[in-house]
Amino acid sequence: MAERSGRNDPLPTLLFETAAIAELRSTGHEVRKLDQKHVEAIARSITSHGFCVPILISGNLVVDGQARIAAATQLGIREVPAIQCQHLDEIQIRTLRW
Repeated sequence: MAERSGRNDPLPTLLFETAAIAELRSTGHEVRKLDQKHVEAIARSITSHGFCVPILISGNLVVDGQARIAAATQLGIREVPAIQCQHLDEIQIRTLRW
């Protein structure tokens, strides 16, 4: 299979990795405020089923998954599964966050 990557590619090459929560950063412009009840529900799900839905990151910037990170932190988890999508530019990241 040919390798895919780059902008405007409907199937870009994505890298699955484990990300250290302490090294991640947010944009500082969160789309939603974290609802503690929602975070607690996610924490219960992680406890029951494991961390099954990776966060999305570009470099060390969190694109999607702030609530999952908060739940993991609440559970004492220091690293989370992540999908690295470095092919995104700032506008695409902003669009994905909505």
